[in-house]
Amino acid sequence: MNSIFDPSKSFQKKDDEELFLIFAGKRFYDDDDSLLAGIALRKRNFDSDKINAVRVERLKSIKEQVVEIENAQFINSRQFENMIYNVLGIIPLIYFVVYKSTDYDIESGLVIIGLSGAVVLGLIPALFARQRFGKSKERKLVKLQKKIELLMSI
Repeated sequence: MNSIFDPSKSFQKKDDEELFLIFAGKRFYDDDDSLLAGIALRKRNFDSDKINAVRVERLKSIKEQVVEIENAQFINSRQFENMIYNVLGIIPLIYFVVYKSTDYDIESGLVIIGLSGAVVLGLIPALFARQRFGKSKERKLVKLQKKIELLMSI
C-alpha cells in the first residue's frame, strides 16, 4: 500500500465547490496542492470567472512575494564592509593589549597570532552565511516562478 498522499486522487472524490475552496486557499492544503485543485476545476469546466478571479489574486500575491524576496538583503554591502573592518580592527587591539600587559616575547607573539587568526576565522561563517542567503533567495524565486507558470496554465 502506498502511503504517500496523492491530492489528484483525493480531488476526484470532491465536488466542485470543495475544490474551489481548496483552490481559493480556504482549506488546509499546501500551496502546490491548491494549484492542483485549480487544474482539476479547469478540467471539470468549472465557472471560468471564479477561477480567473482567484487566479488573479494569487498571481498578485505571488508577484508581491517575488518583489519582497528580490528586495531582501542579508545585510547591505556597506554594512558588510563595516562588519569586516570592525572585526579586523580588533587585531591591533589584541596586539596592544597583549604587548602592553606582558613583556613581549615569542609566547606573546604566538598569542597575538593565534587570537588574530581566530578573529579572521570568525569571519568565515559570516561569508558563508551571506552566500547561502543568496542561494536560498534564488531557490525561492525559482519556486515562485514555477507557481506563476502553473497559475498561468490554469
